[in-house]
Amino acid sequence: MLAMIVWGAASSVFIENYMQRSTQEQLLNTGEEINQVIGLMGPGQISVSFLRLLSQQFDGELYLTDTNGQVVASSQGPGGMRLMLSEDVRKDILAGKNVTRAWEIPGNEERVITVATPIIQGNQVSGAIVLAAPVKGVKAATKAVQSQVGRASIIALILGAVVSLGVAYQMTAQIREISHGTKRFAREDMECRIPVITNDELGEVAQSFNEMAERIASNAAKRRNLLAGVSHEVRTPLTNIRGYVEALRDKVIPPEDMDQTLDMIHDEALFMEKMVSDLIDLSRLESEHYQLNLTEFNLTDLMTKVAQKLQQLAARRNTCIVVDDDSELPVTADEIRMEQLLTNLIKNALQFTENGQVVVSARLDAETPVISVSDNGIGIEKEQIPLLFDSFYKVDPSRSKHHAESGLGLAMVNSIVKLHNGSINIDSEPGQGTTVTIVLPRPSTKVL
Repeated sequence: MLAMIVWGAASSVFIENYMQRSTQEQLLNTGEEINQVIGLMGPGQISVSFLRLLSQQFDGELYLTDTNGQVVASSQGPGGMRLMLSEDVRKDILAGKNVTRAWEIPGNEERVITVATPIIQGNQVSGAIVLAAPVKGVKAATKAVQSQVGRASIIALILGAVVSLGVAYQMTAQIREISHGTKRFAREDMECRIPVITNDELGEVAQSFNEMAERIASNAAKRRNLLAGVSHEVRTPLTNIRGYVEALRDKVIPPEDMDQTLDMIHDEALFMEKMVSDLIDLSRLESEHYQLNLTEFNLTDLMTKVAQKLQQLAARRNTCIVVDDDSELPVTADEIRMEQLLTNLIKNALQFTENGQVVVSARLDAETPVISVSDNGIGIEKEQIPLLFDSFYKVDPSRSKHHAESGLGLAMVNSIVKLHNGSINIDSEPGQGTTVTIVLPRPSTKVL
């Protein structure tokens, strides 16, 4: 509406100025022609009837004035318009200049344009010709424009209202969906997602909300699984410890079995301590603010060190640990976390290998360190491989309990590899064994 009003006002002014300029130019051209005629005949030979004849060329009034600005003849005769040239106009006429003025007659709707041109005879100004004509059609044209603008404004108002209602409905629809979705999510409806029905900023808000909800729901599911796993893992050793203690208190255990019972209580306590320690480590590794302590060390020496620490465990499984230590392999990584990674991988391999061997090796593949831990144990089913990195997941719970494992080893390995910007892959065949391959970033890669 504002645009239409401004356009209508500008159009009216433009039409008025254009018609005024056109009338002015017409009068100037006509004045020069009449001036030439009067110059040939002489001012004294001009009659009223001749002036009327000349005035018909421009549909206005024609006056002759002397050098004092007094009218000496008029196309309207004695009853014509009284005209007197002002001092400024008379000075311009005497200087040989054309003068143009626009003014309004009281009671007349049309604006009048007057043009005064000097009459020059013998290089002297002997008077002036004054042409006066109304600027016809200005009011009618302005009213026509205003009428058109009025009709166009009504049409624009209707179309604008329809478009605005459609846009407003679409925008409020997305806002309603966002409001409804946030309220549902506030009521802990973790499955709530907001439909994205627009491609504007509101649509981006809805998409961001869905991404946030997905992360929160995923974290909540992990937290529930963690609590469920902790509850399950803690319940069994606590139940065993309580049973052993009650049996000791009631003196139902023979004296010769007392030491064995205390050893079992001690093993259960160690299992719980190991699980709590692993949970703390896993929580720290999965924190966004955890920083690695990167140093350069020999990976082959570290593999040998870890293998020596686990020799007793391997002996109980009648399994040997073979380390490929033919050459040195310097790497840049967090040495403590890499030792933890190798320990968990080798212990996991021993857990499913009996009367066999575990081979630990490392090599450079296109300047990229690659670590491999292989065993010839019972192997793992293909569908179970993607689940191995979940907390508390156990392929064979009876075996992991025998070795006091918490089910967090491979989850910690996966977190350590991610912190180093590396990748991990597990290849296994039931009855054939398992191979875990870890690819670390190149030494030039920046690790955060």
